[in-house]
Amino acid sequence: MLFSLLWTVAGVAVLMDTYGKTLVEQESRRLIEQLGNKIAARIQARSLQVEALGRSLVQGARTWPHDPELYRRRIPMLLDFNDDRDIAGGGIWPEPYVFDGRNRLRSFFFGRDYQSTDAPFRFYNQYNRAPGYFEEEWYAMARFSPPGKCFWSRAYTDPHSGELMVTCSIGIHDPAGFQGAVTVDLSLAGLHAFMQSAHIDLHGDLSPGADTRGTYMFLVDRNNRFITFPDEACGSHTDSETACPVMRREHNQHGRSMPLYLNAGKFARQEPAFAPIADFLERTNRDMIKRAEQSPTFDENQLRAIIANSNSLPEQEARLINAILSDSLDL
Repeated sequence: MLFSLLWTVAGVAVLMDTYGKTLVEQESRRLIEQLGNKIAARIQARSLQVEALGRSLVQGARTWPHDPELYRRRIPMLLDFNDDRDIAGGGIWPEPYVFDGRNRLRSFFFGRDYQSTDAPFRFYNQYNRAPGYFEEEWYAMARFSPPGKCFWSRAYTDPHSGELMVTCSIGIHDPAGFQGAVTVDLSLAGLHAFMQSAHIDLHGDLSPGADTRGTYMFLVDRNNRFITFPDEACGSHTDSETACPVMRREHNQHGRSMPLYLNAGKFARQEPAFAPIADFLERTNRDMIKRAEQSPTFDENQLRAIIANSNSLPEQEARLINAILSDSLDL
């Protein structure tokens, strides 16, 4: 599945015709397949870049002296990543008392300051306040993910920047066991721009006689929530729900208006013509769960541990995450 290459989740890129006609001619289908391969290769390359950055942070967490000032110097240097502006933040999140025997919470998280020219990353200490980060989904899943591999979060809106992003989390392991997690936050602005360009390429390369009305590409996360959409009005800073049918705005706990893409199922209730695509996406996730739970390697104990270690994670989503982590799936 195309989008699973980046997030390691059940996402897809779908090209569809909202008018219910044949999508394109045979030659156009060939061009679409070529474009799909191009998108897959680009997403795979991006995934490997972020994963490599995450592994560098893991190596630092395993080898650096437990010196707070050293962490505050070196983590931003790694995150700067050749001034890659889509790296929105990241950090090191030790297990309780691992970094400092006196402090249960001792994380080192840095968020990009897009307004700064001399210090691109700023340290945030609020994650070291109760109740802590240990039951956050991204942290819990790092415990169960294969060593050195990203677990990609669902798409969310960053409360500091208002940007749509996803988080790669990787577990820190040593002979003593699980020691914590590292994270790399990836802004979706770059991916959105790439998909916009691919959408333009699609319409430019299709056969002259092909009907491209209503033909478009999009990406969804593992929960089938849209994270890219071809309409320019659907960027992360849109102020009009009517201009972007797959987006709404919600207010966070600080009263700030934040953009949020809709789930495909909710969009289908607004636009019945989209229902077959939404059904396909839901069926894909159900089939993934079914294959994993019918596999000889299925681990019921791991599923229960995922639920126990996550803060209010619904069982159905825990089953999907467990399926994603299953070695029996070709993700």
